[in-house]
Amino acid sequence: MNENENTITFTDLLRVIFNRTKLLLIVTLGLFILATIGIYFHNKLNSTYEGMFSYSIDCYENGYYYEGTKFEYRDLVSLESLNKYQKQYESLKGLDMAKLYDKGAIESIEWDTLYDKNVAKMNEEDNDYVVKYKGFKVTLKKHYFSLVQAKDLLQAIAKEPNVISNQLIDEKNYDYYIQLFDSSTIFENKITYLRLQLNLIDSRYDELLDNFGNITVKDGRELQEIKTITNKIFENYNLEQIETELNNRGYVLDYTTYYNTLIDNKTNLENKKHVDELKYDDLTQQRDTLLQNSGTLYSIEIESYNKELIRLTSEIRDFEEEIRLIEIKINNYENSKTDQDFIDNVQKFNSTLTSYKQQLVEATKELKRIESEVFESNSSVYYYYTTIVLTVNKINRVLWIAVAFIISLLIGICVNLVLDFNKIDELREKCKQKRLNEAK
Repeated sequence: MNENENTITFTDLLRVIFNRTKLLLIVTLGLFILATIGIYFHNKLNSTYEGMFSYSIDCYENGYYYEGTKFEYRDLVSLESLNKYQKQYESLKGLDMAKLYDKGAIESIEWDTLYDKNVAKMNEEDNDYVVKYKGFKVTLKKHYFSLVQAKDLLQAIAKEPNVISNQLIDEKNYDYYIQLFDSSTIFENKITYLRLQLNLIDSRYDELLDNFGNITVKDGRELQEIKTITNKIFENYNLEQIETELNNRGYVLDYTTYYNTLIDNKTNLENKKHVDELKYDDLTQQRDTLLQNSGTLYSIEIESYNKELIRLTSEIRDFEEEIRLIEIKINNYENSKTDQDFIDNVQKFNSTLTSYKQQLVEATKELKRIESEVFESNSSVYYYYTTIVLTVNKINRVLWIAVAFIISLLIGICVNLVLDFNKIDELREKCKQKRLNEAK
């Protein structure tokens, strides 16, 4: 018997498949609907909102806020921070931040390597064609937030480092040395604090120039111009000359509290000087003895003795100068009580220092204002996505719905073939009978 006698045509098979059309539709549509619902809820529960952003300044990448305080980026998604963001955006006010925090609604926050989307990524091994930089990557679980809420929360997180940096600039104590100046009753210390305050102002302007360049501030002046003018103001006061006057005249602001200190300091310096003099005499004797015994003028031992003697000589002279200056102040003790000219000169000298300090106060205020202004104007946030947030589905909805439909249809076909399996035997018998009839 020819095998073709039992062959079933494709048309015959379609008749079997669609013999139960309603059942096929019911099974296919039922499974398709179930699969679609499953895909929907899978995406709803597992999809995320993703936001990536970086900054125009690199201090955060280095682990510090702009003014130098330690920066921990995970604090940006702490419960305290989330509650703060909630007050800033109307869309977040209806959320239970404590509950969301406990449930891990913010899936992750991490430093990530971002690529410049405007530069072609030809070969990642070729750094000439790939622009990479560091930035934040924040992931939110989608089913906890609406798109508007996710966008607002991502913006709040992105802006927070700059907000805190600006607050820290405002709170930073730029007046530390001025405060020490006000509390000191010793002229030498006051001059030291003035110099330190001036150095602080100068160094902060240098840092601004290094970080942002010679930019123009709101009043139209450039940073370098402001720094130059500030320095010229204080050059006119000439701290070195003021310090020389103090040493030559021996001014003391408050003898009542400082006189005993002067006596103690003089005694201490005299004791140190005496110790050095004894060392000098002893070393001189040792060197002379060595010279007599060795007869070699330039031996290594002799050279080491000479160096130490030179050092002691210099130190003794320094002690003598300090003692001389203290003696001037001590000798002026009686003048401070009776000599009106001396008393007036002391007050005039104090007024000069106070005037210098007041200029520093104004310069410090200006520095603080300019630093805050420069930071606000130049500390930008760059969002990687133009929409700020990107919806990331765990399953491609369109693709998997198409796949679900095909699978549902195939299952429906298989169900029909199983239920109508006897129809296949009937078709085979019909094919056989048909061929026998044709053979007759």
